[in-house]
Amino acid sequence: MTPRIEACLASLRSFFSHDPRALEWGIAPARPTPNAELLRAWVQQKHHAGMDYMAARLAERMDPKSFHPWAESAIVFAFPYGHPLGASQDKYRVAAYARSRDYHEVARGILRDAEAHLKSQPLLADIRFYGFTDTAPVFERDLASEAGLGWRGKNCCTLNRKHGSGFHLGGFFLDLALPASAPVEDFCGGCTRCIDECPTEAFIAPGKLDANKCISYWTIEAKGPVPEGLSDRFGGWIFGCDVCQEVCPWNHKHIKDAEERGAPESPARFPDTGPAWVELLRKGGGFRSRFRKSPLDRAGRRSLMRNAAIAARNLGDASAAGPLRAALSEETDPVVRKEIEKALLDLDRAA
Repeated sequence: MTPRIEACLASLRSFFSHDPRALEWGIAPARPTPNAELLRAWVQQKHHAGMDYMAARLAERMDPKSFHPWAESAIVFAFPYGHPLGASQDKYRVAAYARSRDYHEVARGILRDAEAHLKSQPLLADIRFYGFTDTAPVFERDLASEAGLGWRGKNCCTLNRKHGSGFHLGGFFLDLALPASAPVEDFCGGCTRCIDECPTEAFIAPGKLDANKCISYWTIEAKGPVPEGLSDRFGGWIFGCDVCQEVCPWNHKHIKDAEERGAPESPARFPDTGPAWVELLRKGGGFRSRFRKSPLDRAGRRSLMRNAAIAARNLGDASAAGPLRAALSEETDPVVRKEIEKALLDLDRAA
């Protein structure tokens, strides 16, 4: 082992042992992902739905060296959701990860500090460094498995025996060939709860998701009309979905702990009733100023209003009818208008 590699390993150990933001970290070789053909087939079969960015740079996702030819190692780390799974009991539901600050900001902070720490060492002053989260064409979940952070669960999440799946992944490439961490065993066993409990039957097979049926895809990524019959299964979800994580036995301890402790913070910016959500999402209701640079900003006001109307209909929330009528009088987006009209029709019938 060269002095430069020894210095890099010592610097990495020093950084992660003193940084409370990271749960775990590991090292993977920067090589083509073992699941490259599965990823290619997933895209070819259109299971990525309207996420065209997944197909646009597929070669780079499958092989880091096609992205950065100089990359030799990937350092991957896990950092926790800002709001734990199961801590919120609201009927109008927002995925746990989105109920706190944008995790990309947390990842950027870790990456910035890690790079500075490494380059402060004389032997590493000229080391090449490229940081990533889920915004770069990197298959970070496979890298996490190779780095020993966990295994690829049947719900497609990275699962860890100690931390469950309530965490994000980040990492960085280096131009040093570091010794790789040992991968961990798959501990899903015969359990299929995530597949069995998915409200929209979005899992085609263990570890294979059809985004065309996924609540998270439709409530976050998709801007158009939701297919007839599918939205009836969304329940109260208006941004994302945690069902496949909440039913996972590896998360039960964390969910129980969160329920006993209560939410770590009172996210006052999140309404807890249908009428309050609708009022917030009306034109001029303050959505943009309240959620600017938050995960919810990715979906946008119009899509969230569409989602709130679907949730009100699914929940049979008659209290949301008045605000929805007021929203309909000013809304111009045809997709949003259609969902509000459907919600009002069903709520009026039930009245």
